[in-house]
Amino acid sequence: MIRELSLKFRMHSDAEAVAVVQSGIRNAIASRQAVVKIIHGYGSEGIGGSNKVAIHLHLKQLQSDGQIKAYHPGETLSSGLISSLTKRFNGHKQAFTRLQRDCGNEGMTLVLLW
Repeated sequence: MIRELSLKFRMHSDAEAVAVVQSGIRNAIASRQAVVKIIHGYGSEGIGGSNKVAIHLHLKQLQSDGQIKAYHPGETLSSGLISSLTKRFNGHKQAFTRLQRDCGNEGMTLVLLW
């Protein structure tokens, strides 16, 4: 139900980070998963921070193109949104309940594929 994609174990250029995210989204769509949790780090300077910005710009374009339904940076996640997702994806309560700890986490982004 929720695919986790972590970029935190290796330093990536912005282009590499976007390519990893694009590949992860393609794989999640192919395996009929509805949600991708991207762990990109939140670095305020250097490569971590620029990866977050590049990934968000890419996700914005994917959303505009209709390739993803929506994306939610961790800092915008709220209990209300998590509750709404739990209801929407009935039967996966435990997976979405674990996302409660990510509310306010600037180092991750949640992507809704459908």
